[in-house]
Amino acid sequence: MVGYCEWEYGEEGDQGWGKLTRRWPQVDQQLHQNIPRIVRKSLEEARRCISAKAFTACAVMVGRAIEGMCKDKVKAKYLGDGLKKLKAQGIIDEKLFQWGEALRNERNIGAHAGTDSVSWQDARDVLDFSFAMAEYVYVLDEKYKEYVSRKSGK
Repeated sequence: MVGYCEWEYGEEGDQGWGKLTRRWPQVDQQLHQNIPRIVRKSLEEARRCISAKAFTACAVMVGRAIEGMCKDKVKAKYLGDGLKKLKAQGIIDEKLFQWGEALRNERNIGAHAGTDSVSWQDARDVLDFSFAMAEYVYVLDEKYKEYVSRKSGK
């Protein structure tokens, strides 16, 4: 394991070693506690799939995670319908909806028998996207609401 930290000088004249950060091997991105279990479990499994070079399985698990988000937020049973409802209710914007459609297409390659397969790069992209979407929907939206509430004095 390799770590890194620097000697830091504070504003008050204090000094000392800064926070030690791990540089190698990289640490997996941690999922925020606000992300519900129905989404979290599939995202964690998708990460294990990509580590095992099971790229098609990764795409399927990512689709399952976003479908879990749709069930949680808009009570939709299916991914396609759920993405439309998330957009219609303003939970996601047009860009996230388009990303969701791209993810749904990759998930369909894995979920339905055929000759197509999911590449490492496509699996990595949809995995990154799904983490970003979960973070946006469950974490950043709440943080923004808290910020607005605090600034308005409520």
